[in-house]
Amino acid sequence: MDNYYLVIHVSIVIKLVIILFIILFGPKIGLHADLRSRSVTSPHRSYRVINITKGVFFQVLLLLLPLDLILLVVPQITGLMNVAAISAIHPHFSSIIPINFFWGQLYTVDLIGKYPDALTSFIVLAFSAGGIAFFLLSKISLPVALYGEYVFIVNCISAIYFVFFPASFPYSVRDYSELYIKLQSGLWMFLPIIMLMSLLPLPATGYSKLGASMITLVYSVVFGFARYVISLYVLVNYSYIWMAVIFFVFGPLLDFVYIVGVYSFYLSLIAERYKSNVKMWRWIY
Repeated sequence: MDNYYLVIHVSIVIKLVIILFIILFGPKIGLHADLRSRSVTSPHRSYRVINITKGVFFQVLLLLLPLDLILLVVPQITGLMNVAAISAIHPHFSSIIPINFFWGQLYTVDLIGKYPDALTSFIVLAFSAGGIAFFLLSKISLPVALYGEYVFIVNCISAIYFVFFPASFPYSVRDYSELYIKLQSGLWMFLPIIMLMSLLPLPATGYSKLGASMITLVYSVVFGFARYVISLYVLVNYSYIWMAVIFFVFGPLLDFVYIVGVYSFYLSLIAERYKSNVKMWRWIY
């Protein structure tokens, strides 16, 4: 772990030194003008041509700083997530367990979950089947109907399992915790890279792009933190029957909704700014 933090600190220092050097001694144009100072090629449906300049290199380093930041604090974040979950649940038994993840260390929690009784499983099964029928027969808009069917189908499968095979359920709160922590931490590590690739071609300053990336990352951490605590509370105080719908409907896959949302909102601001420049506006899209 000492080498882990040493590498991250060295990476941060090197990036900051290069960024400072570019700011002090690099050409002033390009740092704030970005693509506006370059010739814009005709739009193409498959790709966009980006000239590699010092301004682009500056933005790459700037947008990679959140990656170093999350690598630096993700072990502590996962530890706090489990402490918060234990504090909210007040379980009779709990244990925070360190696990290896890539070259670092994360933390998961071992708790005792609750199995549903036969009546609860049957009620959930009947309710889920009714929900599926409702969305199949209703005239609600197709996207809403499909999502509703997906939610109730997942819950229906979980209920069927607990009606017929309750003693064979193979997962525990610890399994859920470890899978969630690893998936969420992996998302946090790749999120700055995803935002870098999506934001770099846009005609805006590196600082505004860094702001959009940091907003997305901070929201992801807060949302992932709260969702983790709530999901463990449900599994411990209610039952495992909700594990499937929690993970497959409200789990880490939902994160891409707000990632696309922030990107789309940021893109709309840039499009509004360049609406009088038809060539640049068409290039954005």
